[in-house]
Amino acid sequence: MDPTTFAAKLHDDNKRIDYYSNQLLELIKKEFRTRTIDKYDYERFINILTCLKLQTEESRKDVEDFIRRTKLHKVSLDLRA
Repeated sequence: MDPTTFAAKLHDDNKRIDYYSNQLLELIKKEFRTRTIDKYDYERFINILTCLKLQTEESRKDVEDFIRRTKLHKVSLDLRA
């Protein structure tokens, strides 16, 4: 996989991770409010989501640095069936 395609895929994956993390956070909050999970589990989930967020931010910075270094241009794709 060439670096440009890899950077684009990584960017898309980071967006998806953020979206799913936000969904999980809302679910965890709901479960904690309804007392389905205890404080220990709640804090553990929050720590995991925080680590995930930090990792995706670091990855996003790496992609942005790569884009700045290579000065990517728009690519047009012609998809024909």
